[in-house]
Amino acid sequence: MAGENRGTPLERSPLPPAAKARLRGFWWLHRVWESFREATAELSAALGVPLCVEGCGLCCTSNVPAGFGIEVERAASWLLEQTPALRQQILDRIESWLTRPVLDLEHPMDPGQSIRRPLMGKQPAARLSPVEGLTVLRGRCPLLGDDLRCTIYEVRPLGCRAWGITNQPARWCKRPAGLGEDESHRAVFGGMGTARLRAEIRGMVEAVKGHPKLETTYLFPTALYARFREHRLVDLLPRIPAARLTGGKNVHLPRLFDEALEEPVHLPAEVSS
Repeated sequence: MAGENRGTPLERSPLPPAAKARLRGFWWLHRVWESFREATAELSAALGVPLCVEGCGLCCTSNVPAGFGIEVERAASWLLEQTPALRQQILDRIESWLTRPVLDLEHPMDPGQSIRRPLMGKQPAARLSPVEGLTVLRGRCPLLGDDLRCTIYEVRPLGCRAWGITNQPARWCKRPAGLGEDESHRAVFGGMGTARLRAEIRGMVEAVKGHPKLETTYLFPTALYARFREHRLVDLLPRIPAARLTGGKNVHLPRLFDEALEEPVHLPAEVSS
């Protein structure tokens, strides 16, 4: 209405640096997810077979994933959107795993040790980037449901997304052999085809640089649990094996790529803005 006094407009408060880094990290992370989906579709089409057997879960019964803090934050955001019943079910599963006695087959991986055989026999030594490392813990992932399906599949860590796509599947993988493959030779999405994917991952790393909560690497289930039940985690500490509490410098990310590029990949101009 003419002459109506609507008051003084509110000034827009600038976002705190950590909040800006989180949003920027989420943006990059979603780009990486989309690139992994495209790589999966391309590799599957080339081989003529699906890259994952429905209801298998074998890779999740022997590996507990690690991830960046920004990945944990995104998974926590997703979990907040779920029903209280599902959220409690997932957190209860993690708590049960945290307090369960360590099995003989469950152990941290030593630096320099790989749980997978070299791709296609002898390979040149891989040049590790800030987003490549080793799995930190063997054993069944607590995020694997009783139906052998991931309970947080939509927001699973990058190490899980790379398995069988850019990272060589294990010998016992049930994936059928595709065109040009046999039991001892499995194809992966690699070479220069991974350049954009690598650049986007590095873009995500740079986006959260300087923010320890976002750039630190954690054992994924433990960090997700702490995001919701930090005080409960403190109470449970005497009952939790040390291997399940690892974080920071003691955690190496799973290797995301099996092959090393001859030249370092720089962030393309079209994805650096």
